[in-house]
Amino acid sequence: MNPYLFLLVVVSLGCGSLPPRETIDVYRCLAASSGLWAGWTLLSLLASRNLSLAARRGDLDPLQAAKLHEKITAAFGWLGLVVVGLIHVGFGWASMGMTSGWAESSRFLQACWLLAPAMTICLSQWTTEHAYGVQMGYVAKGTRPLLDAWGHSFRSGIAWLTVPILLLMALADGISLLPGEPWLAESAVPIAVLLFVVLLLPLALRIIFRTSPIRPDQQEWVASLLRASGIHRIRIRRWETGGSTYNALVAGFVPPVRTLLISDRILDELPTHQVAMIVLHEAAHVRRRHMPLRILAVVPAWAIGFGVGWLCEPSPWAQTIGLIAGVAATMAILLVVAHRTEHDADIWACRQAESLAAAGIRGVPDDAIQAAECLATALRRVTFGGDPNRSTWLHPSVRKRITVMREATSMNVTGGVAAALPIRSGVAGN
Repeated sequence: MNPYLFLLVVVSLGCGSLPPRETIDVYRCLAASSGLWAGWTLLSLLASRNLSLAARRGDLDPLQAAKLHEKITAAFGWLGLVVVGLIHVGFGWASMGMTSGWAESSRFLQACWLLAPAMTICLSQWTTEHAYGVQMGYVAKGTRPLLDAWGHSFRSGIAWLTVPILLLMALADGISLLPGEPWLAESAVPIAVLLFVVLLLPLALRIIFRTSPIRPDQQEWVASLLRASGIHRIRIRRWETGGSTYNALVAGFVPPVRTLLISDRILDELPTHQVAMIVLHEAAHVRRRHMPLRILAVVPAWAIGFGVGWLCEPSPWAQTIGLIAGVAATMAILLVVAHRTEHDADIWACRQAESLAAAGIRGVPDDAIQAAECLATALRRVTFGGDPNRSTWLHPSVRKRITVMREATSMNVTGGVAAALPIRSGVAGN
């Protein structure tokens, strides 16, 4: 989960809690919002163009230019988050949509309105990235390649955050239209949300991420690894990324709809032992109940948010302040829990590989130490060209992961790094 995209969506939807304004000049709001967005987009395009010109003149090495472009894009992205905040808070975009007659009674339409500035920022970013590729000769010129780039960027980035939310809002609107007492409809919404997350979300993600069946021989081999690891009745799908992504994840909690997605690049480019370790890493998230653990970790964070909001009553900004506190606490708690669960999954995968090898399962390293080195090689391959010391919001740095794996798998006693991780075995996860 990219923290920038997470905040972009949360900030946009959270602006719906802003205190309503008594009067809003619609034309001034639209003009100011459009002007700010256009200025940000123009600066982004100019920065990208100047960088590509420097690279084509030979002032910068192409690899150096690509890394610099990535940094510039990230910087403009965070600036875009500020632009979205100004549009909502400063110009009154959120209030204008929340109080409009056409959207006031529809959660779905309100969510669409609140997400609109964020989506225009994303479209500008994707256009800038595509333009840089055209200028450098990496991608084809034209409208169709641009639309394909938009679609790919949407699917691989913000779609899995926005599409489920919009589907949930549409579901809530549909329930509110059912005949009967209003309180019955409101009571049915949380139940419908729970059923959607448990049963329908994995199916939605399979569509969003564009998946296909994997080869029969790969299917049987991956299924044998999962069965030997205690995971049964799980769908295995090839994640079509156009060869652009090394990634794998497990979506879903319930076995009939739970799905393991493995990207095309992993299946096509990595050797068998490394694919096995990636599969076992994902199996660890399921067996060690990491996803429910992460969800439960969010509960105290939102309790903090509600508490802060309650303390700020009766201020009209109480709900907004509580939301900010809840989001900050969520990110802080998830960072700690996610890093520890990643280490735990690495260690479990290495030890499980040794058990599977002893049981005669083909394609896995012979022992935990070899498994750790195999997974370390896969991690270096996946992050090739990046900084091995750089950690992200939900993942420790590659160097830290390798160090923890090596220390844990070289120990023949139960103490040490693995025992220090407060995770117990169980089922679900990503």
